[in-house]
Amino acid sequence: MSTLADIPLRDLIVGRQVRGAVEGDAVPQLLIPRLLELWRAGQFPVEALVSTFGATELNDAMRAMKAGHVVKPAVVFDR
Repeated sequence: MSTLADIPLRDLIVGRQVRGAVEGDAVPQLLIPRLLELWRAGQFPVEALVSTFGATELNDAMRAMKAGHVVKPAVVFDR
């Protein structure tokens, strides 16, 4: 069995949890309205989580993500 993450046990002792999610695990008809509800209530800071990059900045987006400078890089392609 392979290990995906090394998590120090002391981080879990204080009541923290590690949870996983599989993409496609959510029901979009339920998740999206709930996320919008949280966003409108100021409890889901999308603007702080998503950073946009132009199509020519794909490598910059990957570097920023790997360095931990952005949470969710979104590459925008012009039509």
